[in-house]
Amino acid sequence: MPIPALLSMDYAGPGVLCRAHNRARLRHGGVRLVTESALFLRTLRHTGLTA
Repeated sequence: MPIPALLSMDYAGPGVLCRAHNRARLRHGGVRLVTESALFLRTLRHTGLTA
């Protein structure tokens, strides 16, 4: 899932990503996010959503 330049993410963003990840795992799949945004990566690290 390519992520264009991310300027902000509200409180629902990590929840949506977590649900997508869980649904993909139930189907023996996964979710891969691609971004160059330091803000987005920092947000994922703080929420524990990084590998």
